[in-house]
Amino acid sequence: MNTTDLECLDILQMQGQASAGELAKATGLTTGAVTALLDRLEKAGFIKRLPDPADRRRVLAAPDPEKMRELFQMYAPLQEKMEALYGDYDEAQLEIIIGFMDKSCAISKDFIGTLQKT
Repeated sequence: MNTTDLECLDILQMQGQASAGELAKATGLTTGAVTALLDRLEKAGFIKRLPDPADRRRVLAAPDPEKMRELFQMYAPLQEKMEALYGDYDEAQLEIIIGFMDKSCAISKDFIGTLQKT
């Protein structure tokens, strides 16, 4: 599983479900790339594809709760270490770090957008 797969699983976990188009918009990936990503996640058992009750033509991806628990357990040691790292900084320092990360992500997202237009 790569970082993009994990990012999409994180989005699905937070939202509960999303269409391929919504995931493409959230990640900056093409809908074709998202479809391939969802195929991988479905084959591995991490998601299920469900019909959209509001639109019969659309399919939604939803995370499988049991597989997500397995994933959380696997990453628990990393999460624990990251939380300990956060404890090394006070609130003001964390705000600076968050601001930097937000700005750098926005710059990257804008740059990716320019690449997709070419």
